[in-house]
Amino acid sequence: MTSTTEWRDADKKSIDAWLNLHLLARRMPAGEDSRVLADAALARVIPLAAELPEDVPFVGVHAPTKPSAGVIEPWIELVEELSGTPESGTLLATGVELGLLGADRRIDERAAAVIAEGFELDTVQGALTEIGRQALLDPLIGSIAEQLAETVANDLTRRPLLRELCKNDQALVALKRTATAHPSLAVMSVYLWAVVDRYPDRRGQSAKTLLMLDPHAVGDVRALWGDDGPQTKEEHAELLRVFHDAERRPPELDVKRASALLMEESIEAPDKGDPLALALRGLPNHLELPAYCAWYASARRPGSTHRFDAWGRVAARALAPNHEVPPLRSEELLTIVAHELVSPQTLEGYFDAIERLREATGTKRFDEAMTFALTNALHDAEDPLELLAVTFSIWAKAPNGTGHSLHDEVLAPAARPYRRDDDEIRSHLGPRRQAEWDEFTARHSSKSRRFLPRLRSRAR
Repeated sequence: MTSTTEWRDADKKSIDAWLNLHLLARRMPAGEDSRVLADAALARVIPLAAELPEDVPFVGVHAPTKPSAGVIEPWIELVEELSGTPESGTLLATGVELGLLGADRRIDERAAAVIAEGFELDTVQGALTEIGRQALLDPLIGSIAEQLAETVANDLTRRPLLRELCKNDQALVALKRTATAHPSLAVMSVYLWAVVDRYPDRRGQSAKTLLMLDPHAVGDVRALWGDDGPQTKEEHAELLRVFHDAERRPPELDVKRASALLMEESIEAPDKGDPLALALRGLPNHLELPAYCAWYASARRPGSTHRFDAWGRVAARALAPNHEVPPLRSEELLTIVAHELVSPQTLEGYFDAIERLREATGTKRFDEAMTFALTNALHDAEDPLELLAVTFSIWAKAPNGTGHSLHDEVLAPAARPYRRDDDEIRSHLGPRRQAEWDEFTARHSSKSRRFLPRLRSRAR
């Protein structure tokens, strides 16, 4: 047996004594004597670092006396040799217990490099957890963040790990320092993700920063709202505003999602200040989006400041066959359209709107909706006979035979309950319209009795 082996065996038998001596020395006031004593104990302990008992006396970085870098060197060299293996994490954890970190900056940087290399290992994560429990080792956490940042450009799996590490203030500060000087946008992306993780109210500004640095960084921008991008109405509105402010077209997927979310709620009485609808309005081609058109046609009805033809073009875009406006919303909009057309607040562009909407909806469906709307309006009117006369007169002015069709397919069935009041209705008309009314009644007097539509709920 060699003398070295004999000494090693002797140290192993006396390891508890050496560990206790090391603990006492490190707890002594800092000075040359306490350092020499701590170095002497560590010189016996470090060669056995991989064989120490589980209940090693905890020293930690806060101990007043620090060991010299020379005596720690064998430990860090062994850690580096085992880099990338589970054993490296175990040995690092032992070093944390013995207070070997925080004593020398260069050794800490070497330890940080080993941690960054084997970051995914459970044992390394265990050592990192112990490091994180000691505030005086925060600079080491910062060094780990800097070295880990160097790997995220080529290794996507490490990005969420670095984000998690940045829950530590020092790591976030270190990553910011690295990101501002790093040539890879990936590092800046991870930094901004980490910022948003901690400060969600800064998401919009972070997204604008990314788009400013790289207009094509769409994937990284979306990731600020999570791995699958924005999910809620509020999140989609925020993303759309970001792209609008950056004068960039938002991802088509998010435009479609936003449109679908807008159509999840009834449009019978929409919120005119809906943030998602207003965000969609900011898109250059918003009037080509059927879902937005459906919301807009309901939110802004025709009137003295809003011509029927302009409104009709928007409503027709939503009512034409498409996959963006669900059947329920389409029915709600058609009810609204019919209500506005039988109770017009203006006639500016009125007949243009009728022709356009009838074509978009389909004649049969349009006429049925109009019949129901007029039936409801007559039921609620103080003087339904006057309303019939007014409606007859308005539709009589329609060009291209539209009036004739409206009279026969809409007004006739809706007016059936009032067929015995023809003369009184006629009295509300001028001479020219009276002649047309006589022709209308004659045309329908010989026809079989038509089905009278039941009342249905009025458009709100």
